[in-house]
Amino acid sequence: MFSQIQKSAKDKILLKNSYLYLFSVLICLLWYVNIYINQELPPDVGDGIMHFFISQASWHDSNLFFHHWGKPLFILLSSPFSQFGFNGMFVFQLLVFLLNCFFAFLIFKKSNVKSYLIILFPFFLALTKDYNETVFSGLTETLFNLFLIINAYLYINNKFLMFAACISFTPFLRSEGQLVVVLATLLLLFHKKYKFIPLLLLGFLIYSLLGGLFYNGFWWYFTENPYRFNNNIYGHGTWHHYFLSYKNYLGNQGLFLFCFVVIFFHKIYSKCSIDEKVLYFFSFLFFIGVLISHSYFWAMGKNGSMGLTRIATQGMPLFVLCNLIFLSKLKVDFFKSNFLIKNTLLVLFVLIPVFFLFKNKKFPIIASDFDSRIIESVQFLKKNSQYNKIYYHHPLIPFLFKVNPLINQKRFVSFPYINVNNNLIDDIKVGDVFIYDSHFSPLEGGININHLLKINSFPVVATFKSSNGFEIYGITIFQKQLNNEVKLIEKKEELFKDKNVNSNKEFINLMSFLKNIYDRKVHFTLSKTKTKNVFAVCTDSDAINYQAIELFNKDSVSFYLQNQKEYSFYIWNPNKKNISLKNMSLILKYNLFPTLKKK
Repeated sequence: MFSQIQKSAKDKILLKNSYLYLFSVLICLLWYVNIYINQELPPDVGDGIMHFFISQASWHDSNLFFHHWGKPLFILLSSPFSQFGFNGMFVFQLLVFLLNCFFAFLIFKKSNVKSYLIILFPFFLALTKDYNETVFSGLTETLFNLFLIINAYLYINNKFLMFAACISFTPFLRSEGQLVVVLATLLLLFHKKYKFIPLLLLGFLIYSLLGGLFYNGFWWYFTENPYRFNNNIYGHGTWHHYFLSYKNYLGNQGLFLFCFVVIFFHKIYSKCSIDEKVLYFFSFLFFIGVLISHSYFWAMGKNGSMGLTRIATQGMPLFVLCNLIFLSKLKVDFFKSNFLIKNTLLVLFVLIPVFFLFKNKKFPIIASDFDSRIIESVQFLKKNSQYNKIYYHHPLIPFLFKVNPLINQKRFVSFPYINVNNNLIDDIKVGDVFIYDSHFSPLEGGININHLLKINSFPVVATFKSSNGFEIYGITIFQKQLNNEVKLIEKKEELFKDKNVNSNKEFINLMSFLKNIYDRKVHFTLSKTKTKNVFAVCTDSDAINYQAIELFNKDSVSFYLQNQKEYSFYIWNPNKKNISLKNMSLILKYNLFPTLKKK
């Protein structure tokens, strides 16, 4: 009778935990849907879009199911959803998030984790910037994290056969899955489950045999490794980059949780089961292993590293889950107080993360200044359809056209990495357009825009540029034309001439707003000044396209003016020194671009 009462009480607690947890998950789900509807672009307009393209196109080209960079198992599982477009990919990512939460709950249930900790798990994910970016994009980290949590569930339930088999496929979700296989081998050795160790090769054998038919080699996983670059085209950074950027992939909430566990570790450890202890160290070693390995790649400029902090979200959900399990072993007396206090605290544990979630200013995603230039260039091409093929590098370009370039290759062609000296323009026919972007084209395309500008038969037909004061970036559209049809006419307008400035003011206005400027260059000419820390400044009315150039020992400076912006020009003299700028002129120069043509 007493045991039945205990079981009934336990069932009621479990039911209450289930409802509270479901409420937390639904709040996060609604937040994700609301943000997705209101954001202008996916957070990752590079890799996030390319993974979607590969997944969607796999039903049209079966070879893409073994695309190494695209991650074969991710492609296989996401492809049914991506057939419905990027919205379908988002539904897939939401489903992965829900399954993450579901298997986490099963693990919490097994470890008797308290309700006030269980309800926090979905919020720990939704409050983490980089994790959210993977949910809103076609990125692979979410599915990889789901497999880690499923494997944790299989482990604590002693399903070692399924555990080993499932682990074996993780290298085909992320390259970091190789580390998971190594740690799983150590785990099986610790438990003396030697007979299951060969199963850790199951995924490799299946994909090596099937993919070998496409790559003509059993060892294609290694020979076709897309990250085997000795030199990094993106440069390199510091050793501590990932550790200092913890807010992006772990958040303050995650760091606080970990620190709290560390502080009370001596009280907690003895109360945990052997499975909980092993699982904790498994999650910690993998999480810290990802941080250290990518810190090395970024610091040394290897493996194509870009220093992207979203890489460090791999293992974060499992790491947070294990810390919550450990923390639940710590006795907290105030949760044994009277009914009112106990439930008030429980409500606060839900409302506080909900408040921070809906006050998150990082979402929805707003198009960056560079992305806005891409949007403008695509709108320009849509309005002026007199062209044939479009050659490009930036994945956002075909995405905005709502075209998958891996399916519609007759119209959209992505250049591979090429040397501009080796017949760059030969494959482009008269009437074809090439969209040069200042990020992917020089870095991943290896294209020097100065080389293109010297080709008479390849004139610029439009530019969409901005400046942050240090560099000019944006889009330049070229079109292949016959030499005798290219008519570039340089125009110039004198805005003012022979103006003298002699002042000790901080701000010296030269000219008010110029309206309806369409991508033109402004030249200041003046006599050289020997005064340092004096700047010529050009800024638009929103102060977004701000450009400042020091005038010391210069006789001319130039600024680029973005499309349809209003600008002001002034001299900035922060130290209020006496300066003398004589014979100053302000000249607007621009080209009359040729119009788009179709051959």
